[in-house]
Amino acid sequence: MVTVLPAGAEGLLVECADSSEATAMYQHLQRERAVGNLDARDVIPGARSVLLDGVDDRDGLAQIARAWRPVPEDEPEPRHVTIPVVYDGPDLELVAQDLNVSVAKLIELHRNTVFTAAFAGFMPGFAYLEGFPHSVARHGEPRTHVPAGAVGLAAQYCGVYPRATPGGWKLIATMTRPETLWNENREPTALITPGTTVQFEEAV
Repeated sequence: MVTVLPAGAEGLLVECADSSEATAMYQHLQRERAVGNLDARDVIPGARSVLLDGVDDRDGLAQIARAWRPVPEDEPEPRHVTIPVVYDGPDLELVAQDLNVSVAKLIELHRNTVFTAAFAGFMPGFAYLEGFPHSVARHGEPRTHVPAGAVGLAAQYCGVYPRATPGGWKLIATMTRPETLWNENREPTALITPGTTVQFEEAV
């Protein structure tokens, strides 16, 4: 059973058991909203929760929400994005050492992983990609400057920085065209939206 909590004046926070359940719940609620069965202005996924905002009858929806279950449903293939990168990150050798593999093996692992965008956050266009088969520790002290396009690993997430910012993820590669991650004149504005599958390829 999910936990449903009030959030602000017009919101509900649906807390799930784990990230995979939250992703399934988000996809289920998006489908319900698309066909008019869900009274919510926005459906926003998190690591282990889904936020419903702009809810008119919050108490009524909360009663219904407590019985929700994320169940497999027939649905179209998810949107897929391939991201070309150069494996030149400053932490590439460090991550390989931490995982007790060669640099070549680390690159192979990363390229062969089909990631799924679980949720977005941190900055516009930044997606938390699930699926890496190993857990990678963050830096104890974040860098003051991470360049746009840097590809990082933290825990079992992978992410691509849309613009320069401080950050503590371990950097293994660089996306060749980071400006495509966020474009306010495009629909959707984010290249990688929740539910999108992502695979990295080595740029030639």
